[in-house]
Amino acid sequence: MEEPAMVIRRIRNHVAEHNWFAVAIDFLIVVAGIVIGTQVNNWNQARIEHQQGAEYRKRLIAELQSNHVHNDDRRKYWNRVRDHAHSALAQIQKPSGDDRQFLLDAYQASQIRTSQPKRFAYDELISTGRLEEIGNAKLQDEVSGYYIALPTYGAVLDAVTPYREHLRQVMPSAAQEAVRSQCAEIYYPGPEGSPFARLPDRCSLSMDDSIVRTAAAAVRNAPGIVEDLNRLIADLDVKLSTLVAVDDHARRVEALIEKAGGN
Repeated sequence: MEEPAMVIRRIRNHVAEHNWFAVAIDFLIVVAGIVIGTQVNNWNQARIEHQQGAEYRKRLIAELQSNHVHNDDRRKYWNRVRDHAHSALAQIQKPSGDDRQFLLDAYQASQIRTSQPKRFAYDELISTGRLEEIGNAKLQDEVSGYYIALPTYGAVLDAVTPYREHLRQVMPSAAQEAVRSQCAEIYYPGPEGSPFARLPDRCSLSMDDSIVRTAAAAVRNAPGIVEDLNRLIADLDVKLSTLVAVDDHARRVEALIEKAGGN
């Protein structure tokens, strides 16, 4: 394609020669060049945005899948805590005589498991104003709806009931230290290297009998401990059902993102 300066020079010559037909041809050439150049730029920009949208969709799916894995870790952890809570409550209401197991259950029922969901890709989309690159308005609304709901879900999942504070106030420190040292949480790397934790499936406490009796009596006789355990179990039930809702929401969004990538 000719340089613009050459075309303009030729137009001037044709105007000076009153060759209006040639002027019209040259003018059309200039206009066509501008139109073609603009179209090429638009195509190139659309191609770049399409590639960026595909990359963001891929990153969003990876985040959603990572959140599934972390939620599964919390689900397993809370189920173990819930088992300990039920066992502790049963032994307060009808003591079995195994005070060591009771102290272990009572303490492990006070454990908590927090986790922050990943949202780096979405936050980047919002901060750079590129949300529209992932797909149509419906998809944008669905993705935004999931991430906007995360703090609401988190308020339920990260809540701590009074039982934890109450138990750790009334249980003698010697008994608490025995549980922490002899029946500690087991940490292991998750799929992405982040630390996951679980409570030991089996554990027995080695403590002096007098300490065990004193500690068990202190916990059993603590005012309001039964009510706090009931509240804890109800809270764990809500947490576990909330995790199901979070994962269902995420899977629906994930399916929409994958569908957009296939169009």
